[in-house]
Parts: sequence; structure tokens; C-alpha cells
Amino acid sequence: MIRRLNIMDMKQGLKILVLTDFFFPDAPGGANKMAFFTSRGLVERGHHVSLITRRTGPESPDHENIEGIAVYRYDLPRKTFYSFNSIARPQIRKILNGIEKGDSRPLDLIIMHQPMIAIEGITHPFFRQTPWIYNFHSPWGEEFMISQSAKWLRHIHPIILLKKKIRDWIEGKVLRRCQKIIVLSQFMKKRLEKIHGLSQKSRIIPGGVNTQIFRPPEDQHSLRRRLGLPIDETVLFTVRNLRRRMGLINLIRAMAVLGDMGERIHLVIAGQGELEGKLKDYAKKSGIQERITFTGYLSEDDLPKFYQAADLFILPTEYLEGFGMVTLEAIASGDPVIATPVGATPEILKQIGREWLCSNSSSQALAAKMRERLTWMMQNPEGYKRMRGLCRDLAVHQYAWPRIIDEWEDACKDVIQLWKDTV
Repeated sequence: MIRRLNIMDMKQGLKILVLTDFFFPDAPGGANKMAFFTSRGLVERGHHVSLITRRTGPESPDHENIEGIAVYRYDLPRKTFYSFNSIARPQIRKILNGIEKGDSRPLDLIIMHQPMIAIEGITHPFFRQTPWIYNFHSPWGEEFMISQSAKWLRHIHPIILLKKKIRDWIEGKVLRRCQKIIVLSQFMKKRLEKIHGLSQKSRIIPGGVNTQIFRPPEDQHSLRRRLGLPIDETVLFTVRNLRRRMGLINLIRAMAVLGDMGERIHLVIAGQGELEGKLKDYAKKSGIQERITFTGYLSEDDLPKFYQAADLFILPTEYLEGFGMVTLEAIASGDPVIATPVGATPEILKQIGREWLCSNSSSQALAAKMRERLTWMMQNPEGYKRMRGLCRDLAVHQYAWPRIIDEWEDACKDVIQLWKDTV
């Protein structure tokens, strides 16, 4: 007889294993925050969560407990197939064997966030007796192509195409094995269907935001003084990995063509990445280096302060914005967001007004929208104040983590029941 999941089963909490390439707070980034906050949220609901992730530095222990999550780490010096198979997989298998032997109670569910580490799930017997959920943040092959600058190459090298196809094949193999695929947006659901034809297995659960940490400022002027930002200018803020697809060159170009208006604006760019030197050089050549502050990496203590110090947030993405956790952090802080209409961004911003979306992702469209919104803000201070309140309300009522964890817990229970009903 098949045992159905009932209330008594849930009293002891589900036993869940999470697999993720990287993990916040070890490393910043939207996917890493999703892995952390969903795991922590499930722990807070009484579930038992173990998590396997890649070590980001020698100071990170092999095993520790982070806010109730049992975290296990493996080493991967280089993110290549050879390094993963020869170095990481034996470590992951050892961790899995230890988890399997350390508790007589079987796993209820496995949650995966990226396909590389999920490769082990294709072969390890530990995984064959357990349902899977896959959190589809973005297509692996498409991310790879963008990282190789393939979007900017007229002729793509056949080796690059082959590597993309291998990634698509591995990702598809993992996805087809899963009982449910979580996507963060309608945009990503469409990408899932186009690449893998599996949208029928998907469920949309958006990202979330901590509305207690990311909140409007109490005294913005004092905060700007402490951060060394101008008090009498409009402060624009963006935080991104400084990579090509993020559109930051276009943002600097837009700043450069704002003319007299640009002289009353100060832009803060936070983050690290391969384009940092190029961005600073371009700002200098454009003669606007004095109007831009590059903060580098911001700690989780400092990041909310810069949102609070800003008047507006800018999201100039050129390609593949699967959701945009920073958009949620901005609106939770009361910052209206000027954004390019890329990926899932319109799905969020349409709830506060499409007038905040650029017509396209070019520097010209970005400059035009910045000029329009800044003019409106200066001429309509009461309307701007109401907009800040609208942004905050949207974050609190639609994207606060407790609401998102409700949906995740519901999805976990549905998948486990489906598995028990079909095995």
C-alpha cells in the first residue's frame, strides 16, 4: 500500500538535501541568495536541511551549521568538466555517503540549483529513491555563450557551440529527471520551454527580499554624509557583477550625454568583475569620473545603506535578466527603478508603472528614460514620494520572504505526495 503524506508525517519536518554551486553568504549573487534564503526559510518552518556547495576560500570549513542549515563544502579549483569529474565528484560522493549513513531516516526531497553539481545525481544511487525539485535560475548553455561574448561575435567558433550543446544536454537530462522545475518568472518559463520543452513541469515562484533589512531610510542626509555621498545631488545607484551583459558601459554613456542635468546627478556603481578597469577608464575618457563612485564589493552590512542613500535605482541589463533580486532590494528600500525591458524585469515593474521601463536596452534609450524620470521627479516631489511608498508596499505584500517560503513549502509537499502516489 502506498503511504500518503499526512499531517502526522509533517510534524517531524521534511528531510531535505540542497545542491548548489555557490551559497550565500560564501558568495554574493541572486542564485546564491535564493539557495540560502529558501533553505533558511524551510528550516524556520521546522524542516531539516543539509546543503552541499563549492568552497569559495581556504578559510571555509568542510562542514558547519549556518542558521540551522547543515552545510558541506567540496573543492573545485577550476570550473571545468575535467576538474569536476576528477576532483569534485569524489568529494561530493563522499559527502553523500556520509549523509546517507549518518541518519537512518531517508531523504524526503532533493532541491538543485545548478546542473554541474546535479550531474552526480544522475549516477548516485542515493538519488534514485527521492523526488527532485530543480530551481531553474537561467539556461546554463545560454549563460556560457554570453560569458564567451558569443552575442557580440559575428562568427561563433564551432568549439563554443559544441560546449553549449554539451551544457544543454546535461541540463536537459537533469531537468527531465526532476518532478518539478521552479522558475522565478514567466520569462524564464518561456526560456525553459524554448530550450528544453519542459514548461509543463514548471511552477513560477518569484524571488524574495528581506523587508526588515532592505527598508526606507530614517535620515537620508546623515546616511549620505557617513557614506561620503553628495547631499544636494540626485543619487542613482546600481549593484551588479561588472560583466558585459549587465549594460554598465551603456549606463556610463547615458550619464555622459545628460548634459547640464548630469551635473546634478551622482551615480554609484557597486560590485566587482572583469570590466571594472574598463568602466573606470571609460568614465575618465568621458570626463564624468567625478560624478561616479565605484564602491567595489559591498558587504551585506553596507549594501542596504547604499540603497537607502539613493533616490533611484538603475538596472541597465543588456541580456538575460532571469529575475532580478536587486530590483526587489531596491523597491523594498523605497527606490523607484529605471530599467531596460530585458528578461523578467517588466514583470516586476509593470506593477508600479511601465513608465519606468526604457524603450530598449541601448544607451540612447537609457539616457532618454533617465532624463524623463529625473525631470518628473524634480517637478513632482509629492508624486515621487507616493511612488516610493508604492514600491515599498509592493515588496512587503508580494515579495517578502515569508510569503515566498509559503509557496516553496507548498511545492515541496506537492512533489513529495506526487512521488509517493506514483512509485
